[in-house]
Amino acid sequence: MFITAKQITKNVERLYEILTKELSLTTDRSGGVEEGVLTMWDILEVLKDPPQTADQALIDKLVVGAGVHDLSAKICAVWDHFPLERGTLEPHLKLLAGTKFITQNAVNDRWTADGANGRQHDDADKIIELYWACLCIIAGMKVDLDDPVNSSGGKNPDVIATATDGIKWGFALKTLARVSNPVNVPSNMSRLMRGGIKQINASSVDKGMVVLNMKNVIDHDLIRQTMHIFGWDKAREQLVSQVANYTNDLHLNHSHDLLADLQASPRVAPQAALVAHVATPTNIFGRTVMTEVNAMVEEVFPPSRDDGAGSYAAEVHWLLWTLNDVVQKVR
Repeated sequence: MFITAKQITKNVERLYEILTKELSLTTDRSGGVEEGVLTMWDILEVLKDPPQTADQALIDKLVVGAGVHDLSAKICAVWDHFPLERGTLEPHLKLLAGTKFITQNAVNDRWTADGANGRQHDDADKIIELYWACLCIIAGMKVDLDDPVNSSGGKNPDVIATATDGIKWGFALKTLARVSNPVNVPSNMSRLMRGGIKQINASSVDKGMVVLNMKNVIDHDLIRQTMHIFGWDKAREQLVSQVANYTNDLHLNHSHDLLADLQASPRVAPQAALVAHVATPTNIFGRTVMTEVNAMVEEVFPPSRDDGAGSYAAEVHWLLWTLNDVVQKVR
């Protein structure tokens, strides 16, 4: 998927207008990419006028910014075409204005004592909630988004969306932290999924599912190298392969308690959505464009499960297909 600078600028300028003029939010700037931290405003400024340059600092901003462009497109679509839903997004947009991002080549030093778990900025973790809420709204669902500051403390799913048939869905969204050793990722996936199941069980939703954001545990550099050498299709294969390596280990070594929790939780879907996004700037015929590789992997538990048409699993499969369609078409 190629996104031109013109497309990027249009959505980013509109988001900038929403944040500064319609919500009267002020900028919160950091020391910039040189210090390993970017704010939303740093990224928006670059994306408003993408440079024709190979400067590494600007490339870092554009790499992070591709995801911001994708988020911008979804936010603008909701804000401009679903005005009654603006209030749903506003608390998260206020948080977004102060969000800081760790750049691709910066070292995250927030490790736990045993070195097993890294911790991303809490505010940045909330972005996936905003993104998923936008997908649901655009897909025609009525959304109740847990307040990012005055939240329920995990008592409710992060996004509650009522479908046109009246079914209330609860989505527990979990962002995997960066780890010093990738071998720890599958056990972290199991732990986060079990926490999401607990959230859904404690709520009043009719049905629910867990969504794992994989962005922090993906080897972005390897995927970008694959894209430059072999093209987009091979890069997407590489992304899906990385996710599959984690899920295979999860099923083999860390699924016993997870499967027990799912079996005891009939309202929770027997599959999870694993989402990932990688981007890199490139120059085509003198134009800066963003090459994006997205994946929404539907992981079934157990992997041998094969529910037929009309089953809960089939219903979830169709829902994820609909949401992924929004991801690909709203740019």
